[in-house]
Amino acid sequence: MATNGASVNGHGEIRGPLTGIRILDLSIFQNGPFSTVMLSDMGADVIKIEHAEEGDPARNVRLVATTDSDAFKIYFETMNRNKRAITLNLKHAKGQGVFRKLVEKADVVVQNFRVGVAERLGIDYETLKKINPRIIRAANTGLGHLGPEATQPLLDGIGQARSGFVYVMADPDGTPSNIGNIGFADQSGAMILAYAITLALLARERYGVGQNVETSQLGAMMFLMQSGIHQVFIGNQQPRRIPRSESKNPLSNTYKCADGEWLSMAAVQSDRWFSPIVKMLDRDGLLEDPRFSSLDLRQEHQDELVRIFDEAFAERPREHWLGKLREIGMIMGPVQSFGDLLTDPQVIANDYVVELEHPTVGTLKEVGTPIYFSETPGRPRSTAPEFGQHTEEVLIEHGYDWKQIEELRAAGAI
Repeated sequence: MATNGASVNGHGEIRGPLTGIRILDLSIFQNGPFSTVMLSDMGADVIKIEHAEEGDPARNVRLVATTDSDAFKIYFETMNRNKRAITLNLKHAKGQGVFRKLVEKADVVVQNFRVGVAERLGIDYETLKKINPRIIRAANTGLGHLGPEATQPLLDGIGQARSGFVYVMADPDGTPSNIGNIGFADQSGAMILAYAITLALLARERYGVGQNVETSQLGAMMFLMQSGIHQVFIGNQQPRRIPRSESKNPLSNTYKCADGEWLSMAAVQSDRWFSPIVKMLDRDGLLEDPRFSSLDLRQEHQDELVRIFDEAFAERPREHWLGKLREIGMIMGPVQSFGDLLTDPQVIANDYVVELEHPTVGTLKEVGTPIYFSETPGRPRSTAPEFGQHTEEVLIEHGYDWKQIEELRAAGAI
């Protein structure tokens, strides 16, 4: 196993790219919290600030039951590993005072409230920069911070629908698909927010300025799908929803094998690969078939060629065909489930799955970082914190003594 590890809150021996950066994370659910997970994997000290009574609603999101008591939540774990958690009542004057003290030593404040909420709480950028002129305030909204619907709430499924993703992923008859519990739009927003924060940190290093950074789920989804979107904007052509049987290039398609498993081929150079593939499939007669003698004719008779390939691939198990495709140099791979990833040798070799020790559940397997650094590596380091687990620790770091902490607790500020 590679040792692609970063220090824990800057106290370990190995430094990550963001070791020494302190982030105050006020965000909830997914598209804010996962952005700070990405930064924490790279060594940043992320202090998760939760409402003193209600906490992050993500603590109550259940994807699947993992224990009899369901005390462990996969969703919250995924969105909050590596972080330190404190409780704070931002509606309380003393809670506001604590927050301002934290801002003095922070590099970044992250939130994903609806537009206008931060101003009402007194934690907007104009307020924060008076406390710390070098602060970076990063906000992730649903539909963007400007426009007639800027204040509207958004969750992942609506982000998928609003951005065009559901449309292009629909069944060939136009029936929208439900992508399910993978949080594609939320994760896209989180990645763009992490990217924006990193750029803002670089700008501050170069120019000495903090700044306000705004991203949105809608903007992130469009940014990631722009190749398809530009087919419409520039080419005036809507991407087609294509069933397998109508693939314009049957050599770039998915096929079901004898063991019920699927594989995917990507022979984009159809003329080059037609002969090697049909010989591999023991269908040499197709080379003399006039219906398949050119790319245009293969497209014209695509449904028939897909049917022939379906029959051929159904004769042997997937591993047989993957081996044969590998021998002829074809770009191909298995169609895998999430469970398959645990034993994928490429996943294992690159530390795309890591193990973390949870204090009550035991060893957890989680997705590692896909980024490799030769000198300043990063990786997941610790599981998500318990509610308010580090409140006293963080406050002591910021100059509070035990008497002051008890007074804050008695007042309902923490």
